Amino acid sequence: MVSRKRHTSEQQPLPKDVKPTGMVQPDVTNRPRRKGAVKGVLSGEVLVSSPAKKHYTFALYVCLLIILYMGYIFNSHRLQREQIECRIELQKSRARALLYSSEKISASRHSNITSEIEKRGINIKEWPTPPQTIGKDETKKR
Repeated sequence: MVSRKRHTSEQQPLPKDVKPTGMVQPDVTNRPRRKGAVKGVLSGEVLVSSPAKKHYTFALYVCLLIILYMGYIFNSHRLQREQIECRIELQKSRARALLYSSEKISASRHSNITSEIEKRGINIKEWPTPPQTIGKDETKKR
């Protein structure tokens, strides 16, 4: 069994063309040059490469989901705007109904009715005594 010694600072440095034992270095000479990732995406080379061809269906599925999600967001915003408009219209209708009911109550008061009759010049006089209710028993006695 051959024992290998590791390179330490106490030993003499190795020449530049000799690799130290136990270290792995990539072979730089045969490595293909990488193009910029941004340049590859912008030029469209990413879509043509063979690893990307496997994922076309998944990419289309993700694009479809994104489009559906955007449509869902726009639709929910539209519904929210309509709901706010309906609430505002309901508040206006409630205020209008409250105003009309208060005018109706004030117009149906006895004093307002008599003043309106006098203002219009209608010749109606009020009885000095209130009307009496005649029941069934009183009609039989007469």
